[in-house]
Amino acid sequence: MISPSQLATRLLHAGTRPRRAFDAALRQWRRVRYRLTRVPREPDLVLFVAFNGRSYAGSPRAVYEHLLQDPRRQQLRFVWALRDPEGATQRFEALRDPRTTVVAYGTVEYFRTYQRARVWVASTTVPDYATPAKDQCYVQTWHGTPFKRLGADIAPDLVGAKVARFATRYRHDGAKMSALLSSSAFTTRAFASAFSLDRTRREHIVVPTGNPRNDVLARAGVADYDDQAATQRAARERTGLPQGKRVVLYAPTWRDDRKSADSTYRFTPELDFHALQQALGSDTVIAFRAHYLVVDNFDFAAYDGFVVDVSGVDEVNDLYLAADVLMTDYSSVFFDYALLRR
Repeated sequence: MISPSQLATRLLHAGTRPRRAFDAALRQWRRVRYRLTRVPREPDLVLFVAFNGRSYAGSPRAVYEHLLQDPRRQQLRFVWALRDPEGATQRFEALRDPRTTVVAYGTVEYFRTYQRARVWVASTTVPDYATPAKDQCYVQTWHGTPFKRLGADIAPDLVGAKVARFATRYRHDGAKMSALLSSSAFTTRAFASAFSLDRTRREHIVVPTGNPRNDVLARAGVADYDDQAATQRAARERTGLPQGKRVVLYAPTWRDDRKSADSTYRFTPELDFHALQQALGSDTVIAFRAHYLVVDNFDFAAYDGFVVDVSGVDEVNDLYLAADVLMTDYSSVFFDYALLRR
C-alpha cells in the first residue's frame, strides 16, 4: 500500500486529466481545512506577499518600508511570506527588523498567517482558500498597469490558456478585496473588467492612490542632473551592472500560449544578440530581465560581458534606475519606466 505522499507524487507526474483531478481535490481540501481551522486574530499583524512569494519587492515592499518608518505605527508587527526566507533575510536589512517575521511561502505557518493577520497586502491574487473574515482587510496593490489582458479579459480562443479558471480565480479574488489600488482611470477600468467588479463594488473598493512602488521613480524623474546621476550609480552598485557604460534594459513580458505541461511558462529571446553586439559595440550592456512567471534558465555565455541576466534581481525599480534605455514589448514596465523621463 502506497503512502499519501507517494500517491500525490504519482498524480503530479501523471497525465493531464489525473493531475487536474488531484489539483481540484487539493484546492477543495484546503478550502475546507481553512474554514475549519480556528486561529486567534492578531489585530496589529500585517501580512505581505509580493509576486506569490518570489521576491521582496513591489508595492508591498514600499508600503512595508513606509510603515516601518512611521512613528504612528510602532504597534504594528509584520509577516513576510517568501519562497527563500533565509536568503531574503540575509540580503535585506529591513527584513531583520525586530517587529518582522519571515515565513516560508506555502507552508502551514503561511496558511495560518492569513487567519492571524488583521491586514493582508499582496501584489498578486491570494490563494483561493484564503477568505478574509469581516474584521480582516485585504489590500491588493497589483504589480503594474494592465496593458495586456488579465483574468476575465483573456481571449477565449487563446491557445493554451485555461480561460475559465483565470476568470473564476480573478472574480473570486475581486470579491475578497477591501481595497484595490489604482494609478489611473485606465487602470481602474481594466481592473474592474479583469476582476469582474460591478459598478457598486468598483466604487466601493478601488482607491486612486497611484502605485506605491513607483514613488521612487517619480521622485527620480524630476530630480536634477547630479541627483539622477548619483541615483543611477547607486542602482548599478546594487544590481552589479557596470558603471561608465550604456545599459539597455530588455524586459519582455510572458506569453500565455507558451505554457508547458507542468503549468510553467517558457520564453525564448528572439533578439539577434550577435547583430546587436556588432552594432552597439563594447560600451553597451544588455540587461535581460525575464518576467517572474518564466522559469527558464538562460545561457548568455556566448555574449559574456554584453548580455547580463538580471532576472534574479528582486526589485525591478533598481533596474529601471540603473538603465539608460528600456526595450520591451507589451509589458507594463514601460508605464513605470516613463516616470524617469528617459
